[in-house]
Amino acid sequence: MKKIIFPLFLLMMTLPAIAQRWHAQMCQACGRGILSIKGQSLWLNYTQTKTSFNYDDLIVSSVQDIYSFNCMVNTVLTDQTLIVLDNKLTKIKSLNLVNLGIIRPTQVALEGSQYAWIYDSYQNKLMKISIGLGIIDQTIDLNCICDSIREMIYQDNRLFFACKKGIFSLDNMLNFDLKHRGGVEDFIIYQDRVIFLIDGAIIDGQDTIARDKHIKHLYGLLEGKIIVGGDKSNCFSERTINLLK
Repeated sequence: MKKIIFPLFLLMMTLPAIAQRWHAQMCQACGRGILSIKGQSLWLNYTQTKTSFNYDDLIVSSVQDIYSFNCMVNTVLTDQTLIVLDNKLTKIKSLNLVNLGIIRPTQVALEGSQYAWIYDSYQNKLMKISIGLGIIDQTIDLNCICDSIREMIYQDNRLFFACKKGIFSLDNMLNFDLKHRGGVEDFIIYQDRVIFLIDGAIIDGQDTIARDKHIKHLYGLLEGKIIVGGDKSNCFSERTINLLK
């Protein structure tokens, strides 16, 4: 089996905790940069151009999740609102989720620039929202599938989500597929593979490609590097790992 070596770039910053979240997603690699919450602001840092933008009108204690579509459309999910921002973190829209009947939003993932998937943990439902129209386009009851979604990623026309039972994917025809059985701490999608984190071990298929007990989050891929993070002030130095091809 041929191995491709990628550097593992470990994010070195102190991040505050997010209220009412099992997984404190405070950072996301978004293709050309990193979207993250630092202090009381949301920041978007572009790595190649060395430029950055910030959004200050934020009550961090109410933030449940952040998500970016290729750094072009960026969202902040609070306990009552979905805030939509452009590639310079200028606010485009703010959707009142209470008015849409969403009681306890905890996860968000963007399907391109037009739709947002939101998980309501109180109703255990997935809601697909039209950002432009501000309406719910689709509702999916998860009671027969799983409960307590811990992380969501939209990629390659599929919504991936993790819960206690494992990692599932949902395609455009509303077919569910179990990608990994059993609970995980976090996961990312690389090509057509699910790479997940359990007890500090980063696992690709049946292979453990890195292990560090301080690793708590996988934040995505950026310029051939896996961005990871620990809890609070746990920081790391750069190293390399093997992604099995």
